[in-house]
Amino acid sequence: MPTARFTVVSAPIEQTLAVSAARGWRSLFAFGKQAVDHVNATADGRVVAHTVRKALEPGSVAFLLAMATVALIIIRHLAIRIETKRILRAHREGEAGPSDPSSSGVEKTHQE
Repeated sequence: MPTARFTVVSAPIEQTLAVSAARGWRSLFAFGKQAVDHVNATADGRVVAHTVRKALEPGSVAFLLAMATVALIIIRHLAIRIETKRILRAHREGEAGPSDPSSSGVEKTHQE
């Protein structure tokens, strides 16, 4: 007696999966709504103003971290600018360099 090559999935399993997927989506949307509610509750004007005022007090840890971040961003920007100018200067010098190919600094590796 030959055995079946394919197994047919019964309806109760499909229904269970559909219910489980629907429950997962419902849970995801509930989490999103809850997160939005928490953000809105936190973003009360007085709470935000108080937090910003505390963070901007010189000498606080938040202020020192903010100033260190700003200083690092400025240093990074300057380093990029200096390196870009150096690369462009080298490129311009390469364009206006010697027209004799033997003096270009490229060695011939194959001799005829």
